Amino acid sequence: MEIKINTRFLSLELDESSNTLVSIWETKADMREEDYRNLFLKYMEAVQQTKPQNIIIDALNARYPISVELQHWINSMIFPVYEKLAIKKMAIIMSEDFIAQLSFEQVAEQIELPGFEISYFVNINKALTWITE
Repeated sequence: MEIKINTRFLSLELDESSNTLVSIWETKADMREEDYRNLFLKYMEAVQQTKPQNIIIDALNARYPISVELQHWINSMIFPVYEKLAIKKMAIIMSEDFIAQLSFEQVAEQIELPGFEISYFVNINKALTWITE
């Protein structure tokens, strides 16, 4: 995998064999919203640069609860890019933090694109297997 971004709270890699962007979110519950928005903008930049067919969101260690207002902002950013790139599959590795996981699910459930599939997993190996099926 080629590393695209590696910060304290977000790592992004492209698995070229499956054309899958793997994002590993390790956010803190008490981080500032502005910092989270900046991380998300880095994520969006990587999506636009790599043009993946599939995406894995590893939120196992994500602790930041995404507010409803921020969920709307995220979706306004995601939808046009995912639609333009015709993203096929998104796998989400579930957070151990219930509120953070719920907020990831709420963001994901808003994405409605033709041919787009989303599924939730407990580890990255199962997610990669599903992506490559």
